Amino acid sequence: MEAVVIKAMNESYSEDRDIRNLITYIAGESKKSKEIRYYGGRGVSKEPQKAAKNIIQVQKHYGKADKRRIFHFVVAFPCDMDDAGLVKIVAENIAYMFSDRYQIFYGVHEDTENLHIHFAVNTVSFVDGKKLHQSKKEFGEMKKSIEQKIRNILNCYS
Repeated sequence: MEAVVIKAMNESYSEDRDIRNLITYIAGESKKSKEIRYYGGRGVSKEPQKAAKNIIQVQKHYGKADKRRIFHFVVAFPCDMDDAGLVKIVAENIAYMFSDRYQIFYGVHEDTENLHIHFAVNTVSFVDGKKLHQSKKEFGEMKKSIEQKIRNILNCYS
């Protein structure tokens, strides 16, 4: 299998409506995203509108409803990966990596030639209100952890 691609999206999602729009897109409830295999979250409601509200509430509770409010990244699988059930397991495991401190919402999309997962991570910790900062170095370390997690899962199911 070819390599998995992990890419950070460079949007700030600084407004409440930006968060609602992103969660709606990830869940496939917007006009732009028609083919969503699965969506869910950790620390938030499974209902997209409620999930967005949960995230916004934490940000406002800690007085951090400004600047970069969501960390959005995508994990894209090679075209020969067509097991959506396995990709769902990967999505749930990656979400678990963040869920001890941050709310996360995700969706498995199949609207392109390859399965991919969108993740929206609240940048404000529900534990203590500290912001998640992702420098290039920190993102590189996170990518390595995710890649290792994916390898472990794929090895278990192959």
